[in-house]
Amino acid sequence: MLIALLAAGNCRSGPIDSAIIAAMKLAEHPNYAWTSTVMDDAQVYTVEGKTVDGSWTWMRMPMGPSVGALLDSSPKSEMEAIFNGAANSVIWTAKGWQTYGELPRWESGYIPQKEPLLPPPPISAGRRPDPSGSGSDPGDPFATEEGSVTLPNHSSTGIKDGEADPYSNAQFALGLPHEDLATIISSYKDMRVDGEIVSGTLTDLGAQLLLVRDGPEDIRPVIAGGDFKLQVKGGRVVRFLLQLEGILDIRGKRFHVHQVSNTVLKDIGTTELEIPDEARRKCDP
Repeated sequence: MLIALLAAGNCRSGPIDSAIIAAMKLAEHPNYAWTSTVMDDAQVYTVEGKTVDGSWTWMRMPMGPSVGALLDSSPKSEMEAIFNGAANSVIWTAKGWQTYGELPRWESGYIPQKEPLLPPPPISAGRRPDPSGSGSDPGDPFATEEGSVTLPNHSSTGIKDGEADPYSNAQFALGLPHEDLATIISSYKDMRVDGEIVSGTLTDLGAQLLLVRDGPEDIRPVIAGGDFKLQVKGGRVVRFLLQLEGILDIRGKRFHVHQVSNTVLKDIGTTELEIPDEARRKCDP
């Protein structure tokens, strides 16, 4: 599929075709690292990751409600996880590397530790950070415009902002940038190219796939919308921004969520990752 796309792109040298090829190129380099700054309705957080050999991935991310509840830790605490594909993963705990199924359940009589496994991330003072990383530079092409994403048929859901506590969409799941880019270029409604900046609008299905990952949380997207921006340098994407909005069904309760993420790619083709023996053994399919 990738070869066919590249071959088609070589025959057509239009700016959109070049942007599609630039987005697909990351999949050709299975060793890379990234940092994503995410702002949702409840918090601002950072996800760091390294992936190698097209299979193994290390990530540092918020603990999220599903893991935090089991470990008696704040969902805003951080955790480290290693994935071997999306279906096999382990989490670093006080007892070593454990699978999600090995984490203690409250009904089993487990007495949780009182100290967090990892120190919570620092809390920024003042206004919430801008995940675009633009700071005070109004000329940054990645500066976000709050409210620029319009959710179709929002009124039909019967949900109004402010009816529920702010919901954080941080999830314990594997999310790889090259897969996000593949989703973007396979599900855009429109795309515009202005120099090194590629921007456009996502379909409902594309926005749903980017809002909800495959993981242990019982989350079902109902409807979604989204915008994207890609920055292309040297013929490949080096940075991309997603601004998403949607209605999520979480165990029968619906939440209207907003999420902005800014992902910076680095060390493409040169990233190295050492997998601990215990994590490797438990992640074998």
